[in-house]
Amino acid sequence: MASLLTTICASATFLLIMLLSSVLQCNSQPPPPPPPPPQPYAKISFQWPMALCAIHTCIKGPPGAFRLHGAWPTYANGRGMQKCTNQPFSWSAIKDMRADLDYYWPSYIFR
Repeated sequence: MASLLTTICASATFLLIMLLSSVLQCNSQPPPPPPPPPQPYAKISFQWPMALCAIHTCIKGPPGAFRLHGAWPTYANGRGMQKCTNQPFSWSAIKDMRADLDYYWPSYIFR
C-alpha cells in the first residue's frame, strides 16, 4: 500500500513539474514587438466640375477636365491627423504657385 501511495505521489509530482515547466516555457517567450506606428498619407479627392456646376451656380465656367477638390493628411484607419503644426499658414509661401493652384484647384462656387 505504501508503495502504491509513493508511486501515485511520484506520478502526481512528475505531472505537476511537467505542467509548471510547460506553463513557464510558454511565458518565457519574448513578447511580440509592438505594431509599427500608422503611416500617414494624403487622401486626395478630385471633382468633375461639369457635374458640380449642373447643381450649383458657378462663378466661372467649368473646364472639361477633373480638378483637385482637396488633399487631407490622414491615416489608413481613416482618422485625420490632428495638430500637424502650430505655425500659422503663410500665403506668401505659395505666391509663386498661386496661378497653378487657381487652375488645378479652383473654386467654382465661392471666391
